[in-house]
Parts: sequence; C-alpha cells; structure tokens
Amino acid sequence: MQSYRLVIGSDGKVDIPNGQPGRIVTVVLEGSPDPGLSASLRPISSMTPEEREQLKHEFLERGRRVRARLKDQLPIDHGVVLYGEDGLPA
Repeated sequence: MQSYRLVIGSDGKVDIPNGQPGRIVTVVLEGSPDPGLSASLRPISSMTPEEREQLKHEFLERGRRVRARLKDQLPIDHGVVLYGEDGLPA
C-alpha cells in the first residue's frame, strides 16, 4: 500500500500524485494543526513546577479520553499471528 499526503485546494478538489483511474483510494481526514499551539511549546526543563503539573494533567486527561473511546474494542492478540499452538514462532 502506498501513502500520500494530500492537500485540498481552494476549489475543494484533491489531486493525487501519479493517480491512476480505477484504483481504490482510502482517505483519512486530519484536522489542521493549531498554529497557535506550537508557539506555546517549550522544553519541560524550562517549565515551572506548576506548568509541569498542568502538562501532566493534560496528558493524563488525553489518555482517559482515548481509553474511553477504545473501551468497547476487542484487544489485539498478536500472539495468534506470531506463534503457533506449540508456543514456537510460526
């Protein structure tokens, strides 16, 4: 499978580099990065203890949201693919 980074033009059309008619293309939409976000980023070593605690809280909250979204999905068992019934590599 090939991967392309596509940008939607001002006319709303997408051009696929080296695209061929009849090929199936799967598109995953991403939100645009927040331009103001990168301005506030800086090394953790330069943060105050309060800023570090706030950053830790934000990451833990993101983890809770992701965990809540994934709670109904079955876990992936890679062992079924990687190992045989005897426990040796397949």
